[in-house]
Amino acid sequence: MRALAASLLALAGATTLLLLSNSGMAQGFGQPRQLFPQGEVRVIPPLGRQEEPQSSKEHRPWERPGGTGSRDLEPDEPRQERPAFWAGSGLGGIEVDELTGAIPDSIGILDEAEGGLGLDLWSGSHRDELIHLIRVIPDDMESPALRDLARRVLLSSATPPRRDASTARAGELLRARAERLHALGFHSDLLKLLQSLPREAREDPLLARLQVESALLTGKRAEACRLTEAALAFFPSDPFWQEAQIYCQISEGRESAAYLALSLLREAGDGDQQVLRLAEAALGDSEVPAIGEASALTLAYLNALDQAPPSSLIEQAPYAFMGVLARQTTLPAAERIALTERAVQFGLLHERALAEAYERQRFQIVVLEDPLAAASAKEGPEARALLYRAAWRATSPQAKLELLEAFRSHAAQEDLELAALRVASELLLDVQPDVVLAPMAPLVVESLLAAGRLEQASLWMAMLRQASRQDGQAQEAYRQAWPLARAAGIEGDGSLDLKTWSSRRALAVDSAQPDHEKTVLRLLLAALEGGREELAMAPLSRSGGAAPPSPSVLYSLQRAAAEARRGETALLVLQLLGGGTLGDDHPQALAESLAALVEVGLRTEARAIAVESLLVQSS
Repeated sequence: MRALAASLLALAGATTLLLLSNSGMAQGFGQPRQLFPQGEVRVIPPLGRQEEPQSSKEHRPWERPGGTGSRDLEPDEPRQERPAFWAGSGLGGIEVDELTGAIPDSIGILDEAEGGLGLDLWSGSHRDELIHLIRVIPDDMESPALRDLARRVLLSSATPPRRDASTARAGELLRARAERLHALGFHSDLLKLLQSLPREAREDPLLARLQVESALLTGKRAEACRLTEAALAFFPSDPFWQEAQIYCQISEGRESAAYLALSLLREAGDGDQQVLRLAEAALGDSEVPAIGEASALTLAYLNALDQAPPSSLIEQAPYAFMGVLARQTTLPAAERIALTERAVQFGLLHERALAEAYERQRFQIVVLEDPLAAASAKEGPEARALLYRAAWRATSPQAKLELLEAFRSHAAQEDLELAALRVASELLLDVQPDVVLAPMAPLVVESLLAAGRLEQASLWMAMLRQASRQDGQAQEAYRQAWPLARAAGIEGDGSLDLKTWSSRRALAVDSAQPDHEKTVLRLLLAALEGGREELAMAPLSRSGGAAPPSPSVLYSLQRAAAEARRGETALLVLQLLGGGTLGDDHPQALAESLAALVEVGLRTEARAIAVESLLVQSS
């Protein structure tokens, strides 16, 4: 019966076009309606009310001194250029294995100038081990620095690793990379990568499906439907493609074909029942069903039906869908802002998305005249949006910084301090270093470093360093900002060193905490600055903290770094630190990871991780 249904579905998709050319179908509850507005050429307009991601020139999120530190709106925004590495090779400039016609494992969309990690990324590593390490990258990382490292590892153009006694089939490394990019929520980047593949990719079931789902999740419905039509020839009996075909038929106004395909799929007993019920609702034959699980087709149907994703779906959705859900305009503004805040905190969206969400909020002038008092009477995203808007409107540097300090404090109460610091950085660019602002300078330095704006942060540190010789407030501010600046590489031993900083810290805080902070900071600086002998000390224990790292994983990490296996080292760091936030990791695991990254030439990435770790541990 299933084979017969599949054959009939394929036939229905081909013949119904002729039936529809002169027909005026009844739509939904017997009344003519146009569920999807019609476009000018292919009658496939942008999907519902979902926002298209903005595109802009992309930069690495952690700059070296002298850079701007700016980034695209979203970490998963696709590139516009194809790396020169692929120029002049076969299909559309993409290399294909001449002997097997296999999809190339080496393909990527990031060369070194765009943040890629080098053509020798996989040098010295075994293919099977890399595939395993890629597949165990945690998808619940709550760290922008680690997510950015994962993104660049998975998207880099690189020479394929050796296949000595490999059990993996051709193209398996690429499949693992694509699957993990999807699980991590980098849908636009994944779509760009898959668009670069040769024609053979259309016959790969995993890559073909990921390309369609990525197109749906990024609002490119026309592309998703074009790919679905082509894939039906290769996968006629796979229920997913039949479900996608039904969605496309409804979206294009071909409801008779959708009815026929849906009935055949029902009769065969195949398909995702939730998706099929959504198709019936889109055809007007039933109410929108209760939704319990997020998927590309589920969100596409909800968006087209102008239905907000239910709270149960949002609460249970994996991290990969957080950025997509944050852009659903059917959600109430407060829910969208809350999702955007969390997505920025975890590195799933760029801070500019949060700034725009705050800027869309409107407040009465009387409220903005005394925002601190008004915010105390509000709670959640509304209060933070009010403080951010007021800081944006502030005309004096002192008022701006006072409002941003309140904004940061409010966000910290809900573990959103990283998001608050990063989004505040743009408002600080026009505030010039001034000794009068010294008491609030640590906030400025933290915000700028959280967003990777090293050059601007170094100007504030220079002001504090000079003013600290005569001004007591500047001296205390310099002491507060020094550890972060030292970890970022913009401050060395000068007016302060670790011993002096520790003694001043002990005077400022009456507890045993400074001793622990000194030990952790000494470990991090030793790892960043090549003092591996410092790491030989006994593992630190923390009440309620993570357990010491696995000796076997540490050994693998140290060996990979010693043998200059850059990609493998980065993957082991992601495995070691990737679960949860960096503040939850054992100091030894963090220090060993930083030392290994430095050893393979990824010092900038190590510093970004160290800065983020210090920020979340101090919050």
